[in-house]
Amino acid sequence: MKLHGEFYTLREVTEKENGFSAEIDLQKKHLIYEGHFPNQPVTPGVIQLKIVHELLEHFLKRKLQLVSMSHCKFLKAINPNLISSISLSVNLLESESELKVNAQSKYGNEILFKMSAVYHQKKTLPLEL
Repeated sequence: MKLHGEFYTLREVTEKENGFSAEIDLQKKHLIYEGHFPNQPVTPGVIQLKIVHELLEHFLKRKLQLVSMSHCKFLKAINPNLISSISLSVNLLESESELKVNAQSKYGNEILFKMSAVYHQKKTLPLEL
């Protein structure tokens, strides 16, 4: 499921020396919030991680696969009625075999979540008949 354009809109991406930063706006009327949770909407953690994944692929212009995650901490619930835009900061360290990613989201000066993960370029497998 692609979230860009449906769950969030990308307002701005800025390249920096070792990665990028992004500004996104959440769509508070999205169907996900009806089930998570009724009358108390919260942005699911897996959705926050998926946003980082999509932005990585957008910025690097290639498909990636999450291989491992050494750290992931959600520090504040994101209620879209109270927090409608998020700043993401992504630091990258790439070698021949892997891409190390450290990311965090913020609302103002408040950190919402942090993660450290390793990605590989996604390999396409031949279709079997």
